[in-house]
Amino acid sequence: MHKNIEFTPYSSKFNFEDGNIKCSINTTMAPDADVEIKKIQIKNNGINDLNLELTTFEDVILSNIRQYNSHPAFDKMFLRFSNIDDKLLIERKGRMPNEKCIFAAKTLFMPDGKFEYEIDKEKIIKRENIDENGNVNLDEIIRNSPQFSSKIDNVINPVIAMRRHLKIKKGEKCDIFYISSAGIEKEDILKNIDMYMNTEKLDRVFELEKNQMKSQIRYMGLTEKDISKYQSMLNEIFRTNQ
Repeated sequence: MHKNIEFTPYSSKFNFEDGNIKCSINTTMAPDADVEIKKIQIKNNGINDLNLELTTFEDVILSNIRQYNSHPAFDKMFLRFSNIDDKLLIERKGRMPNEKCIFAAKTLFMPDGKFEYEIDKEKIIKRENIDENGNVNLDEIIRNSPQFSSKIDNVINPVIAMRRHLKIKKGEKCDIFYISSAGIEKEDILKNIDMYMNTEKLDRVFELEKNQMKSQIRYMGLTEKDISKYQSMLNEIFRTNQ
């Protein structure tokens, strides 16, 4: 497998190629809303058409690091899930009387096809997929991948897994967009996601963010060397256990 990572002030891009499949994951922030967008582009360089499954998988953390690390299982008890028009909404209830709720919304968007999801980790990673050292056999999970239930239930160990089925003809490519937003206002977050569930707007967002960032850099009189230095400093500032 060949892979490399590209960093710019306005995006990060992960490229890899494995056999006849070439894939890139380009990540940026929307210039006009609190939205993170990942453009996943898969190209079929082979001589045959491909039928693929694209699956995302992540743990859900809507608390600070100290709260989560002190008792992850307890922290997840405050999470509530719902599916609103192919957007997974996660709500973290406040543990204290005056604590505000925190929301996050995520979707795996493409113009057509069925959106599938799973929130129960036990249905994806079964005990037989974990060895005595706690390592997960990812190859086995992929080979025996179960159909996602696409149901909202009360689960002990919640995760967010989303899936799309892709048909890519030889020599062609397919774009899928992973869109997410978070904050304390539920309606604003859903509105942000809805605003970017649009192929034309998604295609323009990377160029818009690039132009906006370049304008800001010129205004502040920064050079590439300055930006690299400040990014290193910010990494140390935000690396905290609080």
